Amino acid sequence: MMHRDTYLGAVPSIAKRSAERGNAMLAHTGHAARKILHAIRKYPRAQRPAALNRALAATDPKLPGEVRRLAASLRAKGAGIGYALERALTLALADSTVRQIKGAGRLYQRGGGYPMGGLGGLGDEAGDIVGGIAQGVACSTGIRDQTARMVGMEEGADAAGATTLGFEILRGMSQCPTTPAPVPVPPPDPAPESSSMVVPVMIGVGTLIAVGGVAWIVTRKK
Repeated sequence: MMHRDTYLGAVPSIAKRSAERGNAMLAHTGHAARKILHAIRKYPRAQRPAALNRALAATDPKLPGEVRRLAASLRAKGAGIGYALERALTLALADSTVRQIKGAGRLYQRGGGYPMGGLGGLGDEAGDIVGGIAQGVACSTGIRDQTARMVGMEEGADAAGATTLGFEILRGMSQCPTTPAPVPVPPPDPAPESSSMVVPVMIGVGTLIAVGGVAWIVTRKK
């Protein structure tokens, strides 16, 4: 599958906050990403990178690596440190949510039950925000069909059908309010940094980014 949201060929246009206005999934995951980073700042500085990794990996083991890769790419393209991390979280969470919803539909089609445990609460604020994305997505209107079309264009009708079924399973398990909450509106994109600020800070083979003010080393594969 070509990951539509984290495919590097689409960066940086799809990575901007303004992309959330036309993509309901990104609107939810972008809102969640900003809340996660706010929650991470409540930890002592030395604990913030581990707390972020724990919250992400507990719901999807692929997430920490995807966030690092995307943040490094966005940083190299000139994004500010904090903004690169926020947008990387937004895109990676969107792909992860779709991946898990589609997987739930496929597993149910095979008679394997309801594999939604990974989208639940994780015992701390940042983790609960990650888990809460699923309910927000399930209870929103329009995301199911938009996402199923996207998956169908990339993987075919069978995958689209599994995605639609996964959404129905998730919605059935969620306690949706009578009136759906409005899709979160993103804040404006920040002004571009000056040319002196857009060069990534390099340490050996790693790129230095920040997690709530704490350095997070992104190791590059050779």
